[in-house]
Amino acid sequence: RPLLANCPSHAPTMQLWTTNMDTALSQFLAPISKKQGSSNKKQYFLGTLDGTGDSGCDGDGTTNHGICVQYNAKADGDTVHPEIDWMSPARKAAEAADKVAERNKRVEQLEMELWILNTTLGAQIHHKASDSGTSDRSTPTTQNQAANKSENNCNKHTNKTADECTKLGCDHDAENKKCKPKAGTESTAAGAGQTISEVDCSKHQAQQACEAENKGVKPVKKAVCGWIDFVDGTGKLPKPECCSSSILVNKNLVLSMLLLL
Repeated sequence: RPLLANCPSHAPTMQLWTTNMDTALSQFLAPISKKQGSSNKKQYFLGTLDGTGDSGCDGDGTTNHGICVQYNAKADGDTVHPEIDWMSPARKAAEAADKVAERNKRVEQLEMELWILNTTLGAQIHHKASDSGTSDRSTPTTQNQAANKSENNCNKHTNKTADECTKLGCDHDAENKKCKPKAGTESTAAGAGQTISEVDCSKHQAQQACEAENKGVKPVKKAVCGWIDFVDGTGKLPKPECCSSSILVNKNLVLSMLLLL
């Protein structure tokens, strides 16, 4: 009963690792391994022996009795550290704690790697969104230049037969007896205007201006631009941004894949 009452005041203060367990066991074995009793023959006793202690640990504090715990019935030669039954499970528990700690450390490393990957992908996506408007606008211009060149090349060939126009990569204008551009290669302002359909969402620095790009878009259609201020797995962004709908879809897909790793 006195021992039980003192247990709370001696609650463990060290983490359960193998090294700490070895230290604790050594500190426990050191005092009980000493020979005790007036005859100096009693070993592996924790507590107090009176006299020879021949009556054992019976809780009686009178002569030759003891208030103690005996862990080994007798000394085995000069053994200093006996193997007590509960010591092996204690060591196994410490080894299991080591494995848990190593696993938690690996989880933290993976979390950091995913955070770095997520941040890098976010930067790449933002960079792609910024460049998409420029690249998309330059494509129709290049196409129109090629179409104009083809049209001019065909129109300059006059007094040509159908065979001659075909060899030049053109159609034949039988009425005027000259070459003409093939159908579908003519460039028109309307065609150019229809080609430039991508909006540079990244130019907007305010949510109202960003969402204004969606005016006139039918409910069943995909929005042109979207305002991002929060990303799953990352949290609230330090600097919100306006992205095109295609970028939003790709970004959410990438982040979903990261969460599955």
